[in-house]
Amino acid sequence: MIIPIYPLGLTGRDTTPSYGEPGTPERRYYIAHQVAKHHNQAIDVARREAECYERFTAARAAADTAWNALADQKTTNWPAAHHRWVIAEEELADATKAWTSAARDYEEGVDRSLYGEEEHAYYAKIATETGNPMLFGPRESPDDVVYELSERRCRRERLAAKTLTATR
Repeated sequence: MIIPIYPLGLTGRDTTPSYGEPGTPERRYYIAHQVAKHHNQAIDVARREAECYERFTAARAAADTAWNALADQKTTNWPAAHHRWVIAEEELADATKAWTSAARDYEEGVDRSLYGEEEHAYYAKIATETGNPMLFGPRESPDDVVYELSERRCRRERLAAKTLTATR
């Protein structure tokens, strides 16, 4: 669950101080404020992206399970198992579309322009303390995942077609 964070007891008021010198209390306060501001602005899109990613991950696991089940089926049960795999792949495609859309909204809704090493280190500390996921950390690229899933599905369809023609 993603929850708002407030640095040093702030309650969300915009009281942005000057940058301050590195290592000074003013600088730490500024970093804390910027991290909290960016985190709290990104909560809604991050929640949607996290929910869609969770659905996507479950659909990917279901499609893999259905694919693996094809190898265990007798010839008479193979068409039913294949049908379950096709349905799982369609559900995976729907979940992938939802996740990539949410991920693009997330990328557009999250401002990383002020995130340097100090900000990232503070955010990692705060995220761990509050039990929040890292909203601004490295993530799986939707474009890479879509490409990989497309290639995998084409390969699996070719294999299924070969298997089907061999059993006739």
